[in-house]
Amino acid sequence: MKIGHLSVASLHMMEDFGFHGAVIRHLSDLPLSDGAVGYTPGLKQAAQAFKTVFQEWDDAVNATSGPTPAAVAKKIDRQRVRTWREMRAFVRASMAFPDEKVAEVARRAADLFKAYGNMPQKSETGRSGRMKNLTDTLRNLGTEALEKARLTPFLEKLEQENEVHFAATERRAMARGARVKGLLRAKRMATDAAYHTLVETVNALILVNGEAPYQAFTASLAGEISHAHTKLATRRTILAKHRAARKAKEEANS
Repeated sequence: MKIGHLSVASLHMMEDFGFHGAVIRHLSDLPLSDGAVGYTPGLKQAAQAFKTVFQEWDDAVNATSGPTPAAVAKKIDRQRVRTWREMRAFVRASMAFPDEKVAEVARRAADLFKAYGNMPQKSETGRSGRMKNLTDTLRNLGTEALEKARLTPFLEKLEQENEVHFAATERRAMARGARVKGLLRAKRMATDAAYHTLVETVNALILVNGEAPYQAFTASLAGEISHAHTKLATRRTILAKHRAARKAKEEANS
């Protein structure tokens, strides 16, 4: 299975950052050691180039993440950390629930919380991508499982707070002026280009060597791409509804 297309440029800045952060974590699934089945110097070079430019983007984000001029960004960040703590505490408590099906969902959710790390210990910008990846992965547990374990209200609240924070960081970046925006945009574009090169390299190798050596990576990436497509589709639907409502209002007033 080749890696599907995703227009990463269509994502919000920090959504794109979070997506690439997830790709970085999946690089260990690729055969990057000399002698491994499916390894090539070109694959190793593409993976290393991607890691390098992403680290430069990460450094640029951290270097420009000083005190926010928008109080709402800090406020919503503190709130989403509280929601994260409350949900994690609920998940941990539910692991001992008498209903084994509920307990199993809680254990799986607890593993995901552990995998993405202690959010309060991360920087505000570092939390953004991890929070999004966590909520997307929790969604993978399935609607029925989330409802059964009573996790849906927590997850919806955390997702909403992430969306508000993404919007706030976009406004904050705009407030910092053209120099900062230009720097982050350049680093993002370089990371996006390196990602596409990596995808093209893996897809080309699949044609030559077959799927097996790259299957773990492509399967993981397919999940990340699917989440991103869902996010973009939802955004387009909401935008279309807003435009239709605005047009109907204008026609009614004309």
